[in-house]
Amino acid sequence: MSAQKGLWMCAVLQLVIGTVFIMIACWTQRVYENKLERMNGTVQGKILDVIKGWTQGMGGKMTDRFLVYEYTVNGHSYLVKPYVLKNCELNRVYFDTNLRTCIPYIGPHSGSRQTKYHVGERIEIRYDIQKPAEHIIMDDKDRVSFKKGFLIAGFINLSISIVLFIISFCVQ
Repeated sequence: MSAQKGLWMCAVLQLVIGTVFIMIACWTQRVYENKLERMNGTVQGKILDVIKGWTQGMGGKMTDRFLVYEYTVNGHSYLVKPYVLKNCELNRVYFDTNLRTCIPYIGPHSGSRQTKYHVGERIEIRYDIQKPAEHIIMDDKDRVSFKKGFLIAGFINLSISIVLFIISFCVQ
């Protein structure tokens, strides 16, 4: 195989990888917008805690950050926290009561293992009036940074493919 064909193959591979990254970014944005359209109520919430991975019974990596936040609809409070095992410290601090329902989530918040939120920060939450436990954070900073990361990676791969394609004409 000639060097020119090898560069073309590398350029095509980079083009495919870049396209996949951009498609993932567009797909996550589309899913977020579709979910946002289904929600018809708005309420203010508050970040109660940002928990590091491998503390308080959390799994994940040590660099992971998990959010605990709360919002209130019609006098009933909803607390959103990461899912942990039954006997963990997190479950002793945040638990269900008559006036509060805990909503566990699995995995990193918004697909991002890091968070740009801080304890005490106010957030705007959209929820479904029929099922207030179904909710989404409006203008989620973590989701935006996740999407930007995939877009940047996609455009870098596309740029590399263009450069490799141009170089391939200079090589015999």
